Amino acid sequence: MSRCAGLSSPHAIDQNNRQLHETNPGWFYHGSMPIQSIRQNPHTGRSMYVYSWAERHAIFQAASWVTLDEQSGFAFVHFLGMLMLAGLRVDEARQVHWNARTIDDKQGPWLDLSAWEIVIPDSDGRSKRIVPIIPQLASLLSRWPSPREGSLFPFRITYAKIVSCWEETVKLAGVRPVNINSLRGTYAAMMHEVFRLSSKEISKILGETSGKWRNTMPTSK
Repeated sequence: MSRCAGLSSPHAIDQNNRQLHETNPGWFYHGSMPIQSIRQNPHTGRSMYVYSWAERHAIFQAASWVTLDEQSGFAFVHFLGMLMLAGLRVDEARQVHWNARTIDDKQGPWLDLSAWEIVIPDSDGRSKRIVPIIPQLASLLSRWPSPREGSLFPFRITYAKIVSCWEETVKLAGVRPVNINSLRGTYAAMMHEVFRLSSKEISKILGETSGKWRNTMPTSK
């Protein structure tokens, strides 16, 4: 496995990107309703770990200091935002463009900033879906390190590199490590807690069956 570039020096990441996380500590806090971290996936019967509000905040703070691409100045927080704030799959996040584009007669994921949406076209038997750009993601996009044209990530980015950066992030944040693909469960919980979306609405955004995320929803105590 290729290694992530590691922890950045304070000057290696654009100052605006650091300030985004230093000045917005309430990104993932909403009310005082407790959340149960261990949930069961109804399809596999296995436990699904959902990060708490405090853990999400710690993760994003840590990801701001982990370098994704040293030459372009991207921190891992930029890629992580597409996973935790949009619920995208890793492959979808790698392909997102600023504007609609077609390669080999197939349309790829793209941002529709005028509609505050990410458009995920039909692919691999999956239906087209629309992912809302929530305010937290809009804040991250407004401080993007590269021009708003072409790919969001204008450099080669491998799955191994992403996993390596994720491992560095959870270690720095001091939180329990989970498979990076499991972050969709945390996204589902956030969309319910903060935006009060139903399981059916969240499943539609994620492109999953209607009942899959029901057990990621917290219950008040």
